[in-house]
Amino acid sequence: ELYQVEALVGSPITRVQARLSTVHHAIAADDLVLLTLEHADGTLSSVATAWAIPGFEGTYCEVHTDHRTIRVEGRGRGLRVYDRVKRDWQELALPPAEEPGVASGHFAFWQECLRTLREHGTLPVPAPDALRQVALLEAARESSRLRGAPVTVESGARGPLQPLVSS
Repeated sequence: ELYQVEALVGSPITRVQARLSTVHHAIAADDLVLLTLEHADGTLSSVATAWAIPGFEGTYCEVHTDHRTIRVEGRGRGLRVYDRVKRDWQELALPPAEEPGVASGHFAFWQECLRTLREHGTLPVPAPDALRQVALLEAARESSRLRGAPVTVESGARGPLQPLVSS
């Protein structure tokens, strides 16, 4: 979900350092991913994904600033804010982001794709944005193949990608 990282930072990813591995599951995809990302504006971000943790059901995304931390849990199922001065977490209410029982976190995206195809409309992710994601993933694969050496991402990007917003 590198498009979300670019959208949160507000700057395109320009360099990727990665370590990818298949540790736990007998699948042809990486179940452990560690990324360090450099953005055009100099910001550093990181992504760690581990399907290799047996029994771990949670996902979260955190953004840290000088005064607060924002944590989105379970792909939009929870939102918490940490105040560094008060040293306290506050739970914020969110509307449901997914249909009940859908665990992938991508239900709304695929629902919109199918609706668009039926109605001959515009897909929720334009082709240049999809190609940008492929370029970022290929840079991560190359970096991992090079044992974590940084890989520069092709500069054909239009800027940070925008997350899907459905109404």
